[in-house]
Amino acid sequence: MTMRHRRTCVRRAAAGFSLLELTCALFVVTVGGFGAIQLYMTAVQKTQATQDYALATRALVNEIEARRALPFDAIAPGEDQPFVSAGPALEALDGAVATVRVTDVSEGAAELKELYVRVEWTMEYRRRVSREMTTLVARVAP
Repeated sequence: MTMRHRRTCVRRAAAGFSLLELTCALFVVTVGGFGAIQLYMTAVQKTQATQDYALATRALVNEIEARRALPFDAIAPGEDQPFVSAGPALEALDGAVATVRVTDVSEGAAELKELYVRVEWTMEYRRRVSREMTTLVARVAP
C-alpha cells in the first residue's frame, strides 16, 4: 500500500458520519424535543391555574370590600348568602359557586361581625378548587 493510498483511506473514514452516530444523534435530539414540549405544556397549565387563583382572590376581595361599604346594620347575619358584587372576575371561573357567611361575634361593648367569603370552581381534569377569606367588620363609633 502506498502512502497516497493510505491518506485516501484515512480521509474516507473520517469524511462522514456512520449510521450508528446519526441514529444516536437523532435519538438525543428527539428526547430533548419531547422534553421541551412537555416543559411548555406544564408551564401553560400552571399559568392558567395561577390566573384562576388570581381571579378568585380578586372576586373575594371585591366581595369583602362591597360588604364593608354597607352600613353595619345592613350586613345581616346568615349562611350561604349570595355575592352582592358578582362581576367579571367571578364569571371567568369555570363553574364558580360563591357563598358568604356572616356571623355576629359581638363581645361585650364591641359590635363585630365576621365575614367568611368562599369561591369554589372547577380547574383542569374536573378538579374542584376553593379559595376563602375571613375578616371582621366593626361598627364605626359616631
